[in-house]
Amino acid sequence: DAPSCVLDAALEALEENTNCEALYFQNFNEGMRDRQVLHLIKILQSPTCKIWCLNIGENYNVETETWDKFTKGLRRTKITHMYASEHTITTEMKDEIRETIRVNRKKHDLH
Repeated sequence: DAPSCVLDAALEALEENTNCEALYFQNFNEGMRDRQVLHLIKILQSPTCKIWCLNIGENYNVETETWDKFTKGLRRTKITHMYASEHTITTEMKDEIRETIRVNRKKHDLH
């Protein structure tokens, strides 16, 4: 498990990288915290970001409020395929994520 500073460095690199299309950030229980999830959604919302596939599952130290912000922020991304398994994501958020992904699939043909 990597500490937050390692994930921070990866997220900073993603701000510059416009080639990445699939991102696997699974099972970083120590490193993936609220700040990192909020940084990630900011990156995903960038017009130059090409990430359409995201695995952000099994990151258990993220607050429900942060997952709610992430869920709402997905609307302004290109994410069309996603895995998340958190116990802090409510059923309503999961439904909203699924609906957002369906809508996002109509936005582009990266997938």
